[in-house]
Amino acid sequence: QTAHAILWFFIGRAKSLRIVAGLGVITAIGIGIWAALNGETWFVVLALFVGFQAAQGYRMAQLMAEAQAQGHRIED
Repeated sequence: QTAHAILWFFIGRAKSLRIVAGLGVITAIGIGIWAALNGETWFVVLALFVGFQAAQGYRMAQLMAEAQAQGHRIED
């Protein structure tokens, strides 16, 4: 969350959420592959959960960017 807050200050809410969510998806994929190769079932499950949550955040960032582009104000 710290990275998101710092990025938000400089580039805005939607872009910062998109970047942080993208990093979350990439991290989840990496951990999932590592866990699968090492037989760590619970880490695979955890990576899936984190990946799905990060993907949801990315979709939210896209919706926020579209709304802002149409002139809507995005509230917290």
